[in-house]
Amino acid sequence: MLQTHLRPIAAVLACLSVPACFAEANTIEEITVIGSKLEQTLMEIPSSVTLLDRALIRAAGINDLRDIDELSPNVSISQLGQVGGSYISIRGIESNPFIVNRAALYVDGIPYRDPGSISIKNSEQIEILRGPQSMLYGANADAGVIVIRSRQADTTSADIYTAIETFAGRQSYLAGAYLAGPLSEQLSASVSLDIEKGDSYIRNITSSINEPGEIEDINLNAKLRYTGEASELNLHLLYNELSAPGLYEQEFPALNYQDYNRLYASGYNANVEVGKYDIANDAPKNTDETEWGLGLSYQYDLDEHGVDMVFAYRRIDDSSVGTDLDLTAAPFTAGGGRGDREFWSVETRLSSQRDDSQLNYMLGLAYYRESLTRQLSTLLGPGGLDQYQYAPEQFTENQDLSAFVHLQLPLADKLKLEAGLRYDRAEADIQQQAGSLVVGPGLVFNYVALNKDVEDTILLPKLSLSYQLDDIGQVYATVSKGYLPGGYNLVAGDKGEDIDRRSGSYGAEELWSYEIGTKLNLLNQRLFLAAAVFYIDASSWQEINILTAPDGSVLSTTLINSDASVESKGVELELDYQVNEQLNLRLGLGYVDSSYQTYDFGPSISYAGNDTKMIPKYDISLSGQYQFNDNWSARIEMHGLGKAALSNDNSVYRQAMQLWDASLSFKQGGLGARLYVENATNKRYAAGLAYQNFLFGNDGVVYAPIAQPRTLGLELSWSF
Repeated sequence: MLQTHLRPIAAVLACLSVPACFAEANTIEEITVIGSKLEQTLMEIPSSVTLLDRALIRAAGINDLRDIDELSPNVSISQLGQVGGSYISIRGIESNPFIVNRAALYVDGIPYRDPGSISIKNSEQIEILRGPQSMLYGANADAGVIVIRSRQADTTSADIYTAIETFAGRQSYLAGAYLAGPLSEQLSASVSLDIEKGDSYIRNITSSINEPGEIEDINLNAKLRYTGEASELNLHLLYNELSAPGLYEQEFPALNYQDYNRLYASGYNANVEVGKYDIANDAPKNTDETEWGLGLSYQYDLDEHGVDMVFAYRRIDDSSVGTDLDLTAAPFTAGGGRGDREFWSVETRLSSQRDDSQLNYMLGLAYYRESLTRQLSTLLGPGGLDQYQYAPEQFTENQDLSAFVHLQLPLADKLKLEAGLRYDRAEADIQQQAGSLVVGPGLVFNYVALNKDVEDTILLPKLSLSYQLDDIGQVYATVSKGYLPGGYNLVAGDKGEDIDRRSGSYGAEELWSYEIGTKLNLLNQRLFLAAAVFYIDASSWQEINILTAPDGSVLSTTLINSDASVESKGVELELDYQVNEQLNLRLGLGYVDSSYQTYDFGPSISYAGNDTKMIPKYDISLSGQYQFNDNWSARIEMHGLGKAALSNDNSVYRQAMQLWDASLSFKQGGLGARLYVENATNKRYAAGLAYQNFLFGNDGVVYAPIAQPRTLGLELSWSF
C-alpha cells in the first residue's frame, strides 16, 4: 500500500526492499528514481538524471565515489589526495576545498556534505540528478544531488570476495562479505564488511619516520527492516575506520617532476630523485579517521495519505598531519590538523495518494545541523608525530530549518505541471579561542577571541512542465533556484574593526538554472535516449580572494566573498542501447562552457572571463559489454576529458586526454572471477587544484594531487 502514495523516498532507508523496488521494472527506465522524493520512474522525472543499477555497478567495477563521474556526463569529481576530500562539480558549478561541496550526497538517507573516498561497492542503485535540487534538499544542492542506496534483501543471500590490485610496483589487498535475509515474517536484516589494506599509490621516498605510505580501511554497514500491515521501519548503522601511516590527507606531487628534480634533488633532497608517483617530503605524516552513523526512517499508510519520517546522525573524529610546506626533504615547516564533526538531520513529509488524473501534493519539514571543531598544527624543523604544536580551537555550528511543498497537477491529457517551493532559514555560529601559532621563522598567525553569527533566509522555487509523447517518452522544461548559505572569514577577525566589517561576513550564493530536455524509449525499448540543454546564471558566486587594506596592501591569506559571478551553459546526451542479447552499448556525452563573469581577486587582479576551475570543456564516456555465453563476459570503457583549468587564474591547464578501462569476467554457479585494468595507458594527470610551492612561492614547478596510476586487479567472489 505504501507504493500507491506520492511519498518521498529520497532516503534510501525509506525505500522498500530490492524485490519491491524492482519487481515490475523490465528496463532501467522503469526503475523508481528515489532522489526525486516522488513515486517517479526515470522516464517520468522532468530533469536530467543518470541512473546506475546493480548490474552496471558490478560490471563497471564501481567501488568508490570517485568512479561515478566516468559514467555520468557533465559530472566531475576532484580530490585532495588518496584519502582526502572529494569535490563534486556538476554542469560547470564547481566544488573545491576553499568553499564546500555544491552537490549534495546522500548514502542510505545519511547526508554527506564533505565526502572523502567512500566505498560504494555494495550499492544497489546510484542516481545523479543534475541541476539545482535545493527545493527538495535545501542548502548545498545548487549543482545537483547524488543519491546512493545500498543493498537490502528479504531472501537469504551471502557474498564473499577477495581481490588484489597492483599499481606502480605496489600492491593493495581487498576483502569483503555481505549477508542478508529474513529474521522473521516481518523482520529482515543485512550486513556488509569491506576491508582494504596495502600501499598508497603516492609514496614518500624520504619519509623521516620510515613510513612511505600505507592505507588500512574498514567499512561496516548493517541494516534492519521491519514491515507491518501499513507501516515500515528501517534502521541503518555504519562504521568506518581509516588509518594511513606515512600519508597526509592532502598530497601534492610535482606535475613537472623532472623540473622539480633539477631544482631540489641535490640541494634539498640529498640527491634523491622522485618518480611519477613519488614525493620527497621530510614532514612526519599520519592520518587517522573514525566515523560512525545512524539512519532511521519510518513510513505509515493513512489510506489517503502517506507519512514519512527520516532521522540521520553521523560523527567523524580525525587527525591528519604532514603537509610539507616546502615540499622537499629539508626540515623546514610542516602542518596538519585535528578535530571532530557531527551531523544531524530530521525530515517529516506528508504526501497525498498518487493519482495522475488529479492534484498530488507533498508537504515537508526539515532540520539539519552540523558542528565542527578544528585545531590547526605546525612543526618547525625536524621532529616526530608527537611534536606538532596546535593552534587555539575553532568551532562552527550550522543549522538549517526548512518547510517545503511540492505539487503535481495535470493541465491536459498529456501535459503535466510540477511546482515546488521551499523556505530555508540558515544560521551559522562561529567561535575562535585566542592564541597564536608559529608557522615559520618570523611568521606567526594570531588568533583573536571571536563569536560571530551569520543568518540567511531564502525562498527556493522549482517549476517544471512535461509533455508525454504517447508511449515513447516525454519532453520537458524546468527552471529552479540553487542556494549556498553565507559565512564568516576567521582570518579577518584580527585585522581591525573596519576590515572585519568589510571582509568578515560574506553573503549567500544564489543561482538560477534553466533546462530543456527529452527522454525517449525507442526500438521496442532496446534504445534509451536522454538529452538536455541548460543555462545557469550564478549572479552571487562565492569565491576566494585576498585580504587587503584600504591602500591595497596584502594583509593575510585568502578569504571568501560572494561578489563573483559565473555563467555556465551546455548540453548532455546519454544513450543505452541493447543491441542484442549479447551486446550492450552505452554512450555519455557532455559539453559545458563555464566561466567567471565577474571575479575581483584583488584590487588590481580580475579573473573575469577566465574558465571556471576544474571544469572539463567536454567529457565522453563510451562502453561496450559483451556476454559470450552464460559464463564469460567482457567490458571495455573509454572516458575522454576535455581541457580543464587547474587554477582560478587559468595559469595551469590539464590538457585533453583519454582514459581506458577493461575487464573480463567469469561466473559459474556461485563462483565468480573478474580480471580488470583501470587507466590502462597509465595516464598521469592532475586530479585536483594546482598550487605553487607553499613556502618558496613560484619556483617554476606546479604541484597538484595525482590520480591513480594504471591498476591491474583480480577479484574472486563466491555467492551463496
